[in-house]
Amino acid sequence: EAGKKIIYDLDDDVWALPASNPAQKIFKAMEQGFGECLKWVDLVTVSTQTLKSAVRTSLPHMNKEILVTPNAIDFDLLQPSVLDKDDGRIVLGWAGSNTHDGDMREIALVLPDLLKKYPNLYIEFVGGFVPMNMRGMERVTYKPWVPVGEFANRFPCWSWNISLAPLEHHRFNASKSNLKMLESAGAKIPCLASD
Repeated sequence: EAGKKIIYDLDDDVWALPASNPAQKIFKAMEQGFGECLKWVDLVTVSTQTLKSAVRTSLPHMNKEILVTPNAIDFDLLQPSVLDKDDGRIVLGWAGSNTHDGDMREIALVLPDLLKKYPNLYIEFVGGFVPMNMRGMERVTYKPWVPVGEFANRFPCWSWNISLAPLEHHRFNASKSNLKMLESAGAKIPCLASD
């Protein structure tokens, strides 16, 4: 009635969460609601072509335009740290929630062996998740969630030398973007990511 246009931004294939993801039951219960919301919008934006295809597959009768707008960051806002990281330690870092348990499963099997092999290696987890096999290990640290509005300032100041971005192979992850790599690039932190 007010003549306003409604844009619905979708950044996940909410119809394809794997059973290992604790959010799967919640999203399954809301699945119909996503379709209902999309009936009222003028435009849907997604970050990848694969996600656009996933939306079309999940809602074949939806007649709304879907625009792919790749994720981007303002590199002027995410600056590299001025803190000295050259203290002899190598810190691998990962940030995320327990919804990434499947993504971390394979790499979490390797990390303890790397800690044994390299005494100057440290691993830091940020967010709500540390793999079970790594809890309580020496040289494994944990930081709590960071408010979204503070992320650009805090992320570069973590002592990470390498950022980790593993993804398990399934439809939900196939729609993911390269956002973690962009964030790492902005902070001048090398990123080890799944293909």
